[in-house]
Amino acid sequence: MNKWVKYLLIVLEVGGGFAGIATMFISQQWNMSMPIYAWIGFIFVGFMFLFGIVAGLALIDSPQLGAALSAVYQALQIPVISSPLLTYEFLSGLRIGVVGLKVDQLSCLDSEPSVHSSYLGVQIYG
Repeated sequence: MNKWVKYLLIVLEVGGGFAGIATMFISQQWNMSMPIYAWIGFIFVGFMFLFGIVAGLALIDSPQLGAALSAVYQALQIPVISSPLLTYEFLSGLRIGVVGLKVDQLSCLDSEPSVHSSYLGVQIYG
């Protein structure tokens, strides 16, 4: 692994993990009267951020183990699931995504039917 890529991953994983845990504890979205499913989600997300810290620190001590843990941690951030019952999007550190939204709309109000399309953009989360 390139030395600078390794340093970048360490900073993003450890920093993102600490920022995520700090954000969880300073947010007003949790309290002692939360239902059990909310506590399960809260603990799950906390362990995911903690796993990021461990993966980043493992890159320092044991590069081979750290690279494997880092790959797993990065893979956990790839899927985005959104449904009426379940939503999953995990972000730690930095995410740069390309967003494409193509809306094909058939307009029959004109004398000739036409198709309209929308945009392609870039989103940066940090």
